Amino acid sequence: MIQNSYIKSFIAACMLIMSLVTSASADLRSTLANTSIEGSPLLAPLASRAFYAKRLYAPVWTNQPQRLEQLRAAISSATEQGLSPANYHQEILQSARGDALEVLATDAWLALAANIVGGQLNPVTIEPDWTAARRERDLVSALEQAIASNRIVDALRDLEPNAPNYTALKTALKTLRERENFDNSAPITAGAALKLGMTSTRIPALRLKLAKRGFDVGDSQSEFYDPDLLATVIAFQRASSLADDGIVGAATLRLLNMTDQDRQQQLIVNMERWRWLPEDLGERHIRVNIANYNLEARNRGVVERTHQVIVGRDYRQTPVFSNNIRYMIVNPWWETPSSIARKDKIPAFQQNPEKVRELGFDVLDRDGNLLDSDKINWGAYSTNYFPLRLRQRPGPLNALGQVKIMFPNPHDVYLHDTASRELFAKTDRAFSSGCVRVQNALELAKWLLEKNPDHDLTSIASVAASGKETRINMVKPVPVHILYFTVIIDANGKPVYLNDLYNRDQRVAKALEG
Repeated sequence: MIQNSYIKSFIAACMLIMSLVTSASADLRSTLANTSIEGSPLLAPLASRAFYAKRLYAPVWTNQPQRLEQLRAAISSATEQGLSPANYHQEILQSARGDALEVLATDAWLALAANIVGGQLNPVTIEPDWTAARRERDLVSALEQAIASNRIVDALRDLEPNAPNYTALKTALKTLRERENFDNSAPITAGAALKLGMTSTRIPALRLKLAKRGFDVGDSQSEFYDPDLLATVIAFQRASSLADDGIVGAATLRLLNMTDQDRQQQLIVNMERWRWLPEDLGERHIRVNIANYNLEARNRGVVERTHQVIVGRDYRQTPVFSNNIRYMIVNPWWETPSSIARKDKIPAFQQNPEKVRELGFDVLDRDGNLLDSDKINWGAYSTNYFPLRLRQRPGPLNALGQVKIMFPNPHDVYLHDTASRELFAKTDRAFSSGCVRVQNALELAKWLLEKNPDHDLTSIASVAASGKETRINMVKPVPVHILYFTVIIDANGKPVYLNDLYNRDQRVAKALEG
């Protein structure tokens, strides 16, 4: 009888516990069904529901005060990533209680994790041509592991992009925020461009801005633009990928007038761009940064080649996207795009019809029949009307130079050599119609073909010398990433703030603020 009584009591206790658990689970499920809690919209509702379903709705925060404090610390440290803690229920987590606190805490961790992994913005809304694969993580599993290992804060840091440049930007942001001599000095006032030999009351402000950036400016109060100041301005322009003419015009003035607050924003914008990129850009890949006119050929994290590049003019901007190099053409014909033929070539041929022959152009009708350019009335055509085709023969004057490197894409953008090699001597190199012109492009082609076992590298020069158009297929496609970073990291690990060539930073900054 005593034994039966004990069993009955045990069963009753178990039933009571199960009833309480079931009731608690029902309450939590009911809370999770909401789209907002206490006026705060849920940011990751689907992931939060999946997380609790796997745990049979057992709480993880409300019964663990220390764990909750770790979460609050993690949210506060979101500033390290250039993210705002206010976006992750920071304020309401101080006052919420019970199931509301439980769900909001999980939702905050998962939302913060998602933003660290893939950014706050959908890159396509900023860069419509974006094609790079996004980084992905199983965040529900990541939270489970963070709780099991008691690594609420560190587990979030583990989700950061595994890229040295991202880490360097993060460090630069921290350093800038901790600066004692925060640079909010008065801007250099607008006015005529400052140049060698001028005397102006604006020049001491110019010297101050340069000094704030670590440049030697001599007599800081001098109002005379002397040769030493010229050399300093040129050094600043070169470091910033500006035209190094020593003239303080609009672009140079804009960069000099950036405050530390502006630079913080620039760092945050570029950190967001890094979060948009895939974890693996490719063991062997090419990376072009539009903003500093630079191409890197990378192999297993090592930069094996660098090339200067020419990118699109402001009204023919080079798009940001990723693709795979599949073949190259040595001694290419140039099938002139209709827009370039109408806007650039027709006016030139109207002015001097001999240029058609001098530059090696063929003119074809719509059916592909070759026409005699001497018999064409160029005056009959305009920038709005040109029903013919232009193509340029291989040769020293060909716009594509000796080689074009192809990664077929809807923008008809590719890497290529150029006949206008003198343009690489300029610092500001936005001269193309959208494609990327590469200095020493034939050497880049050789690098690409190093892993093509069926191709003899020594034969490229002879193929180029033959003048005959030759296609070479890649045995293994090589990823190419056309990117836009306005803060780069120099050899000493320091940030270099570049001119925002296409004025894209502000668009990202505004979207992040919104």
